[in-house]
Amino acid sequence: MPHQHVSLLLTLATYCVLAQYDSVQFASPPAQEPSSEYAQVSGSPEVLRAPPTPKWVQEAVEGSGNNENVVTDDFAAVMANMNQVAHSLGIACPIDVVFILDATSSVKGVFDSYLTYITKVIEGLEISDVQDRVGVVVFSSAKKQKLKIKLGEFNKTSSLVDAVRKLPFFSGVTSTGAALKFAAKVVDNRREDVVLNFVVLTDGFSYDIVDEGAGLLHSVPKSKVFVASLGDSFLRSELETIAGNPDNIFFGSTTYAAVVKNMKKCLTNQLFNEDIETSTVHFVKTPKDDQGRYLIPTPIITENVVIHFNDHIEGSGSGDNPRGKGINNDGQEMTFVVKKLPTKVSCKYDVALIFDASGSLVHNYEIQLKHANDLMDRLLIAPNATRVAVIEFAGKRRARVLNTFDDVTEKGALKKLISQTQFLSGTTYTNEAIKKAVGLFKETKRKDAKRVMILFTDGYSADDTSEGISELKKLGVTVHTVGITIDGMRVNIGELEEMAGSPKRFYDANMFSRLLETFPSPVTCSP
Repeated sequence: MPHQHVSLLLTLATYCVLAQYDSVQFASPPAQEPSSEYAQVSGSPEVLRAPPTPKWVQEAVEGSGNNENVVTDDFAAVMANMNQVAHSLGIACPIDVVFILDATSSVKGVFDSYLTYITKVIEGLEISDVQDRVGVVVFSSAKKQKLKIKLGEFNKTSSLVDAVRKLPFFSGVTSTGAALKFAAKVVDNRREDVVLNFVVLTDGFSYDIVDEGAGLLHSVPKSKVFVASLGDSFLRSELETIAGNPDNIFFGSTTYAAVVKNMKKCLTNQLFNEDIETSTVHFVKTPKDDQGRYLIPTPIITENVVIHFNDHIEGSGSGDNPRGKGINNDGQEMTFVVKKLPTKVSCKYDVALIFDASGSLVHNYEIQLKHANDLMDRLLIAPNATRVAVIEFAGKRRARVLNTFDDVTEKGALKKLISQTQFLSGTTYTNEAIKKAVGLFKETKRKDAKRVMILFTDGYSADDTSEGISELKKLGVTVHTVGITIDGMRVNIGELEEMAGSPKRFYDANMFSRLLETFPSPVTCSP
């Protein structure tokens, strides 16, 4: 079969398959759901085998003699189609993209394929200072993550592709969790008015826990997370944790066009025609690129609000107005729409920590502070994720709030605050501290966050704690108690278990790791 006929057949077949998705008709093979066949990989019962190449693709390219060229030709047509759509709409769709590239021993056999995959995605973008910008993080072990290409370092496709092809292979064990945390912190130069796309290329076989790192990526404002896996074997559960959405996972080396399509969502009719709730937006003059197209974010997100435009405009805003009007760039009044987005973070907590600073714990006071900071290391601390309040107490009328849920919301500053908490001395009025926590939980407006209180004390309270505990239960607060030993003396287990409401939620300070094994739970979001 002549090469040009094969290309035409592949293009037409792809358009037919994808026409059902949106009017852009982005011609790339649809992302495949992996089969249920299990690969024989030692110690990994959840490992799935990557899906085979779709039959229609195999038939289309059979006998062509150069499969790669066929895919490349088709991809060029796809990009031309997208550019045509962009011009017809009169807009550009600028994005920032950071690839997080696994360079460990488990992907050695497909590392070159990963590099090719990245270059294919880049070829589908418009690399420039004002359009699409790309950065690359390469990682292996817990202490080996490198920002090899800074976001926006290259403003030409050819030089960027050359830099990608020269990326090093590290080898070593896989610490994806550490890499995700690293990537979330090296995007200071991202553009605030466009969407930042993280594309993680890995097989999912990480030696560390990826939950917190994935949460940090998802908590980055105006961000999306995608995962691509190219090898024969992968750990699907971990890939889903990273992506946060099964629809954002792509399997196989031919899915690069689908990744571009999903990053360039502003080119679909959904951007303009969706019937959604409205709110107030302040409009500003919208800049254009060198081709006269409006530079519209994809889309703008402000405090969990996404703005969909009915004209070539740019704006920001929030509120609860049922309908709004604005002035477009031509001075005409127009209606705008705003859609509230759910949080990206799957597990949200409001956690109140209570420290016993009474005289009986003078020698063991800092133990509870250390345990609390160990817990902080496991939580995703952010205004839109987990928030932490801090209370300490001693004698009568000596309970004080050191941090409300709305005060310090950055992990490093919060850990410093906890470490610097001062010992008070005096008698033990636990219920006064509990009632302080009740007040904080009553003030919080987040109805979608799990409420948790962790009380560090020896259990020998001078006042009755039943009243405060009862109020916490009415507010839906789960109570955990941690018994701090008094110079070798036993803690009051009875009181501690009674306040917790169950022996299962009482923990001796020497076994605090047991609490860390159950809370926070990344699987069930249980308190």
